[in-house]
Amino acid sequence: MRFIIVLALGIAAVIGGWLLTRDESSPELMRQNVEVTATETIAVEKKDDETAVIRQPTVSADETVTNDATTESALELALKRYPDVSLEDIQKLFADDPELIGIRPDFMLALMERGDIAANQVMLSVPKIGPVTAAMYVVVSSRRDSFTVEHFDRLVALGADINNGEAWRGVMAMKNNRDVIDRWYSYVSLGPEVHNEMYNTALAFGNTALRDYLLDEKQGSMDGLQIDEFNMMMSSGMVRGTVMSLDKIEEELAAGHEGNREVVEAELAHILRMRLRQAQMLATLTDKEKELAEIEAFEQKLAQALLNYEQEI
Repeated sequence: MRFIIVLALGIAAVIGGWLLTRDESSPELMRQNVEVTATETIAVEKKDDETAVIRQPTVSADETVTNDATTESALELALKRYPDVSLEDIQKLFADDPELIGIRPDFMLALMERGDIAANQVMLSVPKIGPVTAAMYVVVSSRRDSFTVEHFDRLVALGADINNGEAWRGVMAMKNNRDVIDRWYSYVSLGPEVHNEMYNTALAFGNTALRDYLLDEKQGSMDGLQIDEFNMMMSSGMVRGTVMSLDKIEEELAAGHEGNREVVEAELAHILRMRLRQAQMLATLTDKEKELAEIEAFEQKLAQALLNYEQEI
């Protein structure tokens, strides 16, 4: 079978999970949502014995960035390989081509500069959020810590409507990069009125850089920032669900052909890294001995699984 990553996960599923932390549903519905998240963290669906679709609900990555010469060479080759790209092609290209994993922001920005796509062109629509633009996708699809302040500034130069609205707050909360967060905070003039929301979003996305930025740079430790109880439940469910799915994930990978395995493993590493940071954050938020022991056990399993995938990609 071929592996095709549904890269809409970075938006539809991740933002969907983020929205749940703001849902004013009943406690029972919240409990059900947590259970679904825990049991369907990574689902694999086989179709016609040829295609395996791996859906992952959350996602934002800290990996090694390739050096400038390598990135430039890979980018030039990619642009020659794909001389005419529409916005509708992007998700499939990212799913099929492992050579694009570390240069996704550069590739999309180059397409904008070449005139293939536009920064504010709508890529898809997400319930409760609205239009998701190409500029947003540059951010959420990046892997291996490949989205930098330079990329942010290039988006601005290309006319991207980067603002302080709810959608962009969710998108930028996926980037575990303190410099990028600081640049965005300054550019859109975010104030203390959103600090508690962003603090909760940091946990939902396992973003330690955003958490530390709020506590240190924005003096959140003195402002009494609080994590919502449901956010704690949901984040714990995500971590637990991922750990419970590790054996199943390995079985599915072992059963498949090489195809796009490198892309699959890069996405899995991205998820595992997010979950590991999420577990680390949860460990600092509980004073219950039993919960702490469970979280620390999850941390060890996630760290080992991440190490295994990083050795392969």
